[in-house]
Amino acid sequence: MQRAAQLGITLVHQGVSSKAAAFDEILKNIAVSDADVAYMGDDIVDLAVLRRAGLSAAPSDAVAEVRSTVDFVSSSRGGEGAVRELVEIILRAQGHWSAIVSGYQHEERT
Repeated sequence: MQRAAQLGITLVHQGVSSKAAAFDEILKNIAVSDADVAYMGDDIVDLAVLRRAGLSAAPSDAVAEVRSTVDFVSSSRGGEGAVRELVEIILRAQGHWSAIVSGYQHEERT
């Protein structure tokens, strides 16, 4: 929860008994469909949501059942850059990556 707060993420569900039910609630609250979602999971409890997400992904150290189900398996392990790798792929596909990199290359010194 602390890391989510640092990143400005306010929509967090922890300790839920059903990830699929929490996923349904989130989709309803933000008015998006399954196809609009990228979801990364690493264990069998994630399978129901991974099968529904528009883009499903897993870190390289996910269990075999998850790795064989998802659209993308990161070259990184969980907690070691897997999400960052997925985010970069999405931003590149959307055509936003170059502008983001450029913004950092031209960042002014303080």
